[in-house]
Amino acid sequence: MLSSAAVARQAMVDSQIQTNGVVKSAVLEAFATVPREQFVPRQHQTVAYNDKDIILAPGAYLLSPMTHARLLEVAHLKSEDIVLSIGDVTGYGAAILSPQVLTVVALEGRTRFSDDARQIWARLECNNIVTLEGNSADGCPAHAPYSAIILHGAVKEVPAALLAQLSPGGRLVCVLQRPDAPLGTITVIERDTQNSFSHKSQFDAVAPWVDGLAPRHEFRF
Repeated sequence: MLSSAAVARQAMVDSQIQTNGVVKSAVLEAFATVPREQFVPRQHQTVAYNDKDIILAPGAYLLSPMTHARLLEVAHLKSEDIVLSIGDVTGYGAAILSPQVLTVVALEGRTRFSDDARQIWARLECNNIVTLEGNSADGCPAHAPYSAIILHGAVKEVPAALLAQLSPGGRLVCVLQRPDAPLGTITVIERDTQNSFSHKSQFDAVAPWVDGLAPRHEFRF
């Protein structure tokens, strides 16, 4: 008999993700397989598959399944991609990326991945995740370029340092949002072979601010 978590996981894929324009089989398979509930504290596990962001602490959250899946759908991930993952505090985002790409470089900012997350990665045989310390705005230039960069949340603007770490043909995906706007937009920024960047707006979305990239409040008279 399937566990209640497995049933909830499949319902998440069927009712929240697939019905909202996510059709790539690799994305759907990852969300159907990775145990989302195991990446949050026990008190949050009963709501792990609800269609909403789960706020764990300031700067620490789990994106809603629909927003998360749409980010990966428009990233057009390939099996040979080397992906820089930013803003994924729980380790769930890295686990979702792992079966879809060659290597996941998971950036650890102010918050380090827990031992629980590392143990789950090991159980799921996510052997292609590399964790490195750094600031969200700086990325990991020492290991660039990356064929994809995933910002797991909202930003006012994308730091130039991150765009510089994209390889030609590389894609950065995020939720771009003005601080005073109720909605943001899932956006793909692609670097071409001439080192120019194109912006493509995809879906409206609401997401928490990426830790380390939240807009600063300006004081005005």
